[in-house]
Amino acid sequence: KYFNVLKGVRKSLKTTFLVILGFIPEILFMVLYFSVLMPYLAVIGIITGALVGNSEFVTFLEKYFNVPLET
Repeated sequence: KYFNVLKGVRKSLKTTFLVILGFIPEILFMVLYFSVLMPYLAVIGIITGALVGNSEFVTFLEKYFNVPLET
């Protein structure tokens, strides 16, 4: 009787362990993704913001691509 209970507990522990193991890579990937890409995204955002805010650069783009950027 107790043996069967132990067997069941062991089985459920195994499945939970496998589920947790399945989640660990995804969590690690998310953490890595954010820790690696967030600084780059922030830098890119800052650079683009500064460039767009710089009217000389905007006029340069307008001349270069012949596209009016300012609304």
